[in-house]
Amino acid sequence: MLKAINIVKCYGHQKVLHNIHLKVRAGEMLGILGPNGSGKSTFLRILAGIEQPDDGEIWLDDVRLTQFSPKERAQQIAVVPQEGAEASLSITVEEYILMGREPYQRWWPWYVDEDRRLVAQWMRELDLDCSQDRPLSALSGGERQRTEIARAMVQEPQYVMLDEPTNHLDLRYQLATLSMLKRLKEEKGIAVIIVMHDVNLAAQYCDHLLFLRSGRRIGYGKPEQIINQELIREVYGVDVLIIKHPRMSIPQVLCQ
Repeated sequence: MLKAINIVKCYGHQKVLHNIHLKVRAGEMLGILGPNGSGKSTFLRILAGIEQPDDGEIWLDDVRLTQFSPKERAQQIAVVPQEGAEASLSITVEEYILMGREPYQRWWPWYVDEDRRLVAQWMRELDLDCSQDRPLSALSGGERQRTEIARAMVQEPQYVMLDEPTNHLDLRYQLATLSMLKRLKEEKGIAVIIVMHDVNLAAQYCDHLLFLRSGRRIGYGKPEQIINQELIREVYGVDVLIIKHPRMSIPQVLCQ
């Protein structure tokens, strides 16, 4: 279990997170939502151990996250950031994804057959197997995003954290990526924490949702329990209609 206990974060004199608390269990998919500037990405980086809070603690399976070495942490947590690797890097897609095996790297040989098998598996999974020899600079935004996800997945993490991973993807790959993440958490018990903007997709794929506004926790719970007109108005400042999905019986947001 990953626990965030009363997380506070400040940049200078500005407090950007106000006593956020949260628990994420194995096999759970959590969506973090809110308007721009609400603290979503900052909170994700703190959960991943990339940034340190000014107050509060992150615990991973009853151990403070700060007690893990970077290598140990990378074997538990994989992160897909908004901005990936520099496109100018003169390496191929396969070479970049293989870098995700660095937490398990040996002195020699650096990579073994098992590493390359995992890379090939995830390139197939994310429809990148025909791009393995292409340079990163030749990829579209959507291809680069899928490459970032593949690089994270070859880490074989227990927690996958993604910051707006569907932003550069068309509808086909948005649904394919979210379906793949849902399958992972169901079949392998991996916990998925994902920053999203699309409330409707989040409601369809996530077990629980966390809504932030101005660094404060406004709502948390199952989609069918918390998505309503009042919450959307408080978080986003807009009036909407809420209907039930015709097949899934979960709330969906419509513009008035």
